[in-house]
Amino acid sequence: MADTGTDRVDILNLSGTIVANVGATELGNPTDVTTDSNGRIIVADNTDDRIEIFDSSGNHLTFVGSSGSGDGQFSNPVSVNVDSNDRIIVADAANRDVQIFDSSGNFLTTFGTAGTGDGQFTSPSGLTVDSNDRIIVADLVNNNVQVFSISDSSKGESSGGGIQKNTKQHQHQVGIGKQITSL
Repeated sequence: MADTGTDRVDILNLSGTIVANVGATELGNPTDVTTDSNGRIIVADNTDDRIEIFDSSGNHLTFVGSSGSGDGQFSNPVSVNVDSNDRIIVADAANRDVQIFDSSGNFLTTFGTAGTGDGQFTSPSGLTVDSNDRIIVADLVNNNVQVFSISDSSKGESSGGGIQKNTKQHQHQVGIGKQITSL
């Protein structure tokens, strides 16, 4: 669980008891956390404008990104997840985009622009990836959820034809949950 109050990630057991902490010295303001197929802990840190990566024991390995608005740069990364290929997918609220990196943290692609139309964001606030590797993005200000498909799995390119905008509006949508099947 990303804990913005203590600037760390808390690891909980199934009873909800904290059993470990990660990143107390490395994180500025963790806003989201996920794990990949290797058990690495991947954290969105919106104060430091980067994605921090820890091994399954909580040891800091590396980080992805830097401050800015270009490829591989963040200005408020608020949500992070991985797909079935362990590509790291990040929603950036201030840059109003979603960026995709390979499992080593190398930039692959970005999608989204500022606005209220299909494929546009005003404040992407949460994302998840479904079992078909579709990227589902919630937008806090636009009050909607959009679904994106990755057309080229080797390059991580966004498919314009795969963009679908949910016609239902959701008040104050800030995150999307993902079912955890194992710990």
